Amino acid sequence: MFEKHLEGLFVDIHTDFKWSSDLKQALSDLCIILGIKYTMPERYCSTRWLSIYDVTVDTLRLQDAFTLFYYSFLTALDRTTYQAVCVAIYHKYGLSAESRQAVRNIHTTLGQKKMTQDGRDRKGRITRALFIESKYTVLLLHFYASVLPLLKKYILLFQRQEPLIHQLYDEQVKLTKEILGCFIKPEHLARVSGRGLKAIDIEECLMNKKDFFLGRKAEEMLASYSEKTHFIAKVKEAYVVLGQYLLK
Repeated sequence: MFEKHLEGLFVDIHTDFKWSSDLKQALSDLCIILGIKYTMPERYCSTRWLSIYDVTVDTLRLQDAFTLFYYSFLTALDRTTYQAVCVAIYHKYGLSAESRQAVRNIHTTLGQKKMTQDGRDRKGRITRALFIESKYTVLLLHFYASVLPLLKKYILLFQRQEPLIHQLYDEQVKLTKEILGCFIKPEHLARVSGRGLKAIDIEECLMNKKDFFLGRKAEEMLASYSEKTHFIAKVKEAYVVLGQYLLK
């Protein structure tokens, strides 16, 4: 629905650090400077699609460290353009002059790193997502972080040791109502049974787009997002597909 924007970013970031001890060390040093707990960027696995939730949360936590890290690989012109982004992070964490110089030293070291063509292409995609398309990237991160826990909770039910198959139907009905409640008018869900859910025509019962559940942070960001209509259209498409899948 979202052109696998985050999925591609997650794969690229994980690949960048997977085999490179010097890149891991540089990111670790930046995390220490910022006071963020360092962890190796998690792997997104397409065959375990809800792993995207864990990677989303981890990426939000490391977002400022990633921004400072990949600033190193911008062109000289882009560094000038996005210097204010780094300065904002310096102020956010109250970095001293000494700490700022340590960050600049890391930028210099990483900027001199020799890369293969694949490495340059990968960093080009990452920097585009983190800088040029940063508003869309962060908006999508917060949207995923708000909606996916509903599905995560359902999946975890079946990873417990004790048998819970007797809860399957009730949990499916509960999950479906919770998800549909993000974008379906409440009156169509009130006191409806599982059998009644199957009779819902999602397209006919959609609430006003401005009322779709996005999560508090995503809603705040959307207020100043220039392509609001396009994003909401994508959210609607994703919700409708998910709802139809759950009803099926």
